[in-house]
Amino acid sequence: MIDFVFVIYGFLLVLMIGLAVRLDSRRRQRRRQAEAASVLNEPLS
Repeated sequence: MIDFVFVIYGFLLVLMIGLAVRLDSRRRQRRRQAEAASVLNEPLS
């Protein structure tokens, strides 16, 4: 039973870390896109 509990906790940890990495990568991509857009818009304005 103890081993089963550890397996569940490990699985949940992996899921949480995976979700955190996905959200972090999405935020970074949005920041990069926003920065690129601002750089492109500055010369026009």
